[in-house]
Amino acid sequence: MRTRPAAIAFVVALVLAGCGSSAPSVDPSFAGGSATVEVIGLQFTETIVNLPAGVPLRLILDNQDAGVPHDLRVFAGDTEYAKSAVVSGRGRAEVRFGPLPAGRYQFQCDIHLAMLGTLVVGP
Repeated sequence: MRTRPAAIAFVVALVLAGCGSSAPSVDPSFAGGSATVEVIGLQFTETIVNLPAGVPLRLILDNQDAGVPHDLRVFAGDTEYAKSAVVSGRGRAEVRFGPLPAGRYQFQCDIHLAMLGTLVVGP
């Protein structure tokens, strides 16, 4: 009976995924470097995003895939800088992090691991 808790958790996750987005709204008054990462057809429309170094940063996940959950995680190697809420179906969520030094970072949908992008932080 060890698989029963896992099966129940899976069913609960499926039910919650179909309930719509519970992600927080996007704050229009953010002061810092900001970019939107749009998802259409299980892929990011932009796989390279540029933001300035030395200021607070924000990425907005804009999920345009109806009925498909996505999230957004920003990381470099083993260091995670930010992770959004899951957006189930069409909706938006934001992640705030930084300031970061100039360099290259990654972003990814942890639900669909093949969805990868590069965040370039520079002057």
